[in-house]
Amino acid sequence: MKRSLTALLIAFVAFIAVPVANAQMRWGASAGINVNSMKFKQDLFQVSQGVGESLGVRGEMMFPGIGFGIELGLYYQQQGSTLHLGDKKIWASQGYGNERIYLHNVSIPFNLKFKWTRMQGLEDYVAPFVFGGPVLRFRLVTASVMR
Repeated sequence: MKRSLTALLIAFVAFIAVPVANAQMRWGASAGINVNSMKFKQDLFQVSQGVGESLGVRGEMMFPGIGFGIELGLYYQQQGSTLHLGDKKIWASQGYGNERIYLHNVSIPFNLKFKWTRMQGLEDYVAPFVFGGPVLRFRLVTASVMR
């Protein structure tokens, strides 16, 4: 309760300061690759790591002079793994082998961001930053299997 109240207060102050701070808004495309593995509660078969991709649009609004800002995005993410169903006799008899499974998600991150900007001009080229916040994630397709 205390954390959510603090986060709400910080977001409220950031939104109130928008007209006064003359914020700088930037947009851009974002792409990435992720390596992940799926975990199941029961040990039914082996699961190998898989490669997935992420594509989307990201925007940030930084408030000059204080280094704080807000970052929003909209991403499509595909996560995948290989299921070794053919290792078990019951699935091998039905024609299953190493099956590739994918999960498709849409993510909307909302992050508060702090960027260190007092580095005597070096921040124009390199600026360390820290961000964090909630992510809304919607699953588009439960799973799609590729043979």
